[in-house]
Amino acid sequence: GIAYAVQYEGSIVDVLEGTYDLISEFGSDYFESLNSSSSELSGIQIGNGITINFSPKSKVVCHYTGSNQYARIKFSPFNMMPGSRGFTLCGLNLVCSNVRYAVHDECNANSAYYENTYIDCKMSKDNSQATGWLNPLVIGGGLGQNGRIEIIRCYFNSETIPPYTTGKSVNYHNASPAGSQSALYVTDCYFDGAYTCGVSYYGASTEITEMHVSGCSLPAEPYINREGSATIENVAIRKFNNEIR
Repeated sequence: GIAYAVQYEGSIVDVLEGTYDLISEFGSDYFESLNSSSSELSGIQIGNGITINFSPKSKVVCHYTGSNQYARIKFSPFNMMPGSRGFTLCGLNLVCSNVRYAVHDECNANSAYYENTYIDCKMSKDNSQATGWLNPLVIGGGLGQNGRIEIIRCYFNSETIPPYTTGKSVNYHNASPAGSQSALYVTDCYFDGAYTCGVSYYGASTEITEMHVSGCSLPAEPYINREGSATIENVAIRKFNNEIR
């Protein structure tokens, strides 16, 4: 249904009560066919201004138990369509394990303005039994050149094993082109477990992309780090009215 609706700009999808198992939806053959050439955006594609409203009695699950390492490092339940004008996820309750991220929010440095919004979502990822991909990120994203990300009243929980004893459940890195500048807002969210949120500097831009973190409960302070071999510190975090547990 989402694959159909996303073809039309500004579609609204209402997800009714029930449990939606993505292993069953995609089929075991799909997961076992993923390989080194498969897209790192494998999974449900969202964008083109789509809004997906989830019933409080709906739940999305994705527990990969197979042995194909490429399923674990390529598949995320939801993926942004690069070049589209964004999406809204409202009320998503997602539990997943042995996958890349819960949401791969990757704009791929596209130049068009876009807005991605998460409202009242609950997302958990358990990679403590995974091999080949242990990253704790629930939302992992690469920003576009001109984007706005809003994450409002959401719950995040992630579990994994060393070397990720600390880290982030939510993180975005800046876009690579010069002149890139985006804005991120994380508001009234609860970060369970050991992992916090943050943003990474990257690329050639000397403009400052800001992440505002306010009214959140976190196990550690939000923090900035470097993506790859980046040298220009083109991000900042504004933190206020948070609880550090």
